Amino acid sequence: RVVYEENHYWTQARHARLRADRHRCRRCFTNLGLEVNHRIPRNGRGYGPGCHHHQDNLETLCHRHHVEVTRIQRVARKRAQTGRAEQRRARAKGNG
Repeated sequence: RVVYEENHYWTQARHARLRADRHRCRRCFTNLGLEVNHRIPRNGRGYGPGCHHHQDNLETLCHRHHVEVTRIQRVARKRAQTGRAEQRRARAKGNG
């Protein structure tokens, strides 16, 4: 039951990831200002139960690195969304 909770419930998953990473940022190894990041970003808001909290999708980062990684993830998501929109437009025109 504990393993299930540590992979599906945010509070338990977050604490388990911090313990697994020995309360250190995975990038710079500081123990200050730690946050837990979803490697595959959450789609939408909220941290309800689900498989997106599996330990292999989480990493401990300091605030600075979390902001940096989140920015990169947002840019990648926007590029992917733009690419899909362009593909839809091309198909609608009969070019794809």
